[in-house]
Amino acid sequence: MTTSTMAALKANLKTELIARAGLSGVQVTYGDIGDGQRWESIRLGEIETGAQNPASLRSGKQRRRESYILHVLVEVIGKPTPEANEARAIVLAGEVEDLVASDPKVSSTPNLLFCYVEGMEMDTSEIAGEGPRTLVDITLQCEGNLL
Repeated sequence: MTTSTMAALKANLKTELIARAGLSGVQVTYGDIGDGQRWESIRLGEIETGAQNPASLRSGKQRRRESYILHVLVEVIGKPTPEANEARAIVLAGEVEDLVASDPKVSSTPNLLFCYVEGMEMDTSEIAGEGPRTLVDITLQCEGNLL
């Protein structure tokens, strides 16, 4: 019985992002690594919602439809201007978007039906002594079919 596609999707997504030529030199992590952040990073964040509903109502083992949102966080620190920071963050976010658009099952993640970019939010602030910090929060809508 498959309980969830969450962990397998995150693992496959990390592997696929690391392999992308456009992300050479960018730190890609499975989760938050605290003070180990680099100047350019992509980290797989929290999963929210995590709903599982029966696909049909019948006796016996029930097939379930899983639906959740995975946050992928793109962070860029220290470019000369906020504009340059944001431009670079959007390029990195585009790599995530291109990967998911071209492979919605992300390396054939078991029981994952598809995922897609549902939206993005961007925030830029100033870090004392480091310059601008831009964070793009990409929300991936994910759907699975569980046994």
